[in-house]
Amino acid sequence: MEFSFEHSTMATVAAAIAAETPRRKRKAPVSNDEPENVKRQKLTISPLLSHLPPLTDSESSVDSPRSSHFAFSSATSRSPTPPSNLTLKKTRGGRPKTKVVPYPRNKQLKLSTRLRKDRPFTKELPFEIWQGIFGFCSPNFLLKVCTVSYFDEILARNELTWKLARQEYYADPDMPDPPPGVSEKEYARLLTGTGCQNCDESKTRKTYWAYQRRLCEKCHQESIVVEKQAFNDSGFERLGQYHEMRALMLQCIPVAKYDSWEKYQWVGNYDEPPAWGKLYPNGQRNYYQRSRIDDLKIEFSKSSLNAESTQEEIAAFFNPKIAANEDYVSKLQAVEDWCESFKVMDKEGKKALYTKRADYYKNQALLMDPPLEAEALKQCESFRGAVRIAREPTSKSWSILEGKLKIERVPVEEKLAKKRHHDAVQEFRRQLRQDYQENVARRVMQDAPEQLLVSELAGAVIKDLQQKRAEIANEDLIHVFFRRVFDTYQTSDSKPEGKRGKYQLIMDDARYVFYKHFRPMIQDEIQPNIPHPALQVKCPGCPDNFGTRSFAEHMRHIHTSHLYEGTDLSNFSANRDSVEFAWMYREWPRNLPMLASHHKSTGCWNPDDCSAYQYKYDLSDLLDEA
Repeated sequence: MEFSFEHSTMATVAAAIAAETPRRKRKAPVSNDEPENVKRQKLTISPLLSHLPPLTDSESSVDSPRSSHFAFSSATSRSPTPPSNLTLKKTRGGRPKTKVVPYPRNKQLKLSTRLRKDRPFTKELPFEIWQGIFGFCSPNFLLKVCTVSYFDEILARNELTWKLARQEYYADPDMPDPPPGVSEKEYARLLTGTGCQNCDESKTRKTYWAYQRRLCEKCHQESIVVEKQAFNDSGFERLGQYHEMRALMLQCIPVAKYDSWEKYQWVGNYDEPPAWGKLYPNGQRNYYQRSRIDDLKIEFSKSSLNAESTQEEIAAFFNPKIAANEDYVSKLQAVEDWCESFKVMDKEGKKALYTKRADYYKNQALLMDPPLEAEALKQCESFRGAVRIAREPTSKSWSILEGKLKIERVPVEEKLAKKRHHDAVQEFRRQLRQDYQENVARRVMQDAPEQLLVSELAGAVIKDLQQKRAEIANEDLIHVFFRRVFDTYQTSDSKPEGKRGKYQLIMDDARYVFYKHFRPMIQDEIQPNIPHPALQVKCPGCPDNFGTRSFAEHMRHIHTSHLYEGTDLSNFSANRDSVEFAWMYREWPRNLPMLASHHKSTGCWNPDDCSAYQYKYDLSDLLDEA
């Protein structure tokens, strides 16, 4: 009779004990001196035994597993010890140690496998399971898996796994199968692999489908032959006896088209260029693979063809090869056309993902505190690397990028601020040069509206000065003249329109009225080699002992001596592109940077000073100035 532990008496007792025993947390040991109601209650199995089901005849027999169990337990147990001689061992807490009576375990139950680092999993999976796993992997991953010898043996003898992996990865029902003579593994290597297949160059990615090889530039040039040199050596001379068969031999080998720069284009002949290709106006050249030419030479030399062969014998040898080559080239064209079209679509898809990632990160950067501008974001190296990943943007990718941007934004924003300042300066200088050229072209004939107006106002000022000439010192004449002309123009209601609103006087206007009206007024008083006091001015930025200069020389002095000081004088002469003063685009201030000989130089100059002019003599009653 087969023994069943689940239906045995001991199993029933154990289940009842487990149900009756409450789960308690460990408590402090109870002392024997405590009251009886405080002590821990002991579990007795006598009440449980009283509720056992009655024994059947089979169980009461000697051969019953139930009776044999108790017989075995009683036979192996020790004889009971009198209570008076029993000394129980106690734990450190004072609780008596109780002996746990184990019950038989079900040996049929099996635990699940535990994976541990110190115990490698040595159980080999069946080949079918690996085949199902590899069927969902990419071809490039399978090529990496083949570097392990165990998996290389599995994949080497299973073409179906490679095909399933390729179809699952590309998910294109129109994808052609590998061309004849190319295995699925080699097909995957041509599609996704890198490195030259003839040498150790590891960065090559170009696959030449006309030759079913991925070659570097050096190996590619060594493995091809131009059509003019094909079959022209080693017994196949241009004037040899087999020269008439050369055209037929070329039809037996796949031809590759190259442009005039010897760059590979496609395999075979097309009536119109493919959608992914381009036909250059300089024409094409035919190239052939050197190894195929050598193989055909060997096969031709072993044939029975000679100079006396008939046309039927020649056709019987070449026609099957030509037909097979045309079919082979058509399959190569199908593979090449799909691969190049896939590259174009894949490139467009990646470009769309790049744009999507960039837009997402730009919007997130504007939510930073403070916001990060798009122009500064583009200068961050981490951003440029993140947008070159062809994946959908996620909040996790942004959180990773945000931590990097917080570190990179400080130097980037400083650099951007310097660049903007430099661009603003360059734009200002460009605008000045443009204004200069426009003013020169417009004022060369001295008939511009502003020139006519300022000339009229200057003539009126000269008439007034001539009437009061005796009361004004020569050193004050030029200063009074310029101030009166400037104030009269500012209060005029007939100002002409300029480029940016009403026309504002420039230094060329001051120079114009100086030479046209002021200098002729004192021309009769000028003596040769003797500077006239009315024409001499002093620089406010130089010490008093530096002397005086004429009006034009004084402006040239400011441009050359005070250009890089960083003061108002250097800003007044901001023409760093020329050695001449900026007459054509520098505005005419009310307080020109020049002093009379009796003025004291303070080392500074205020172009907007509206205080009254200090004459050499007190003539305030004679000249009513604002």
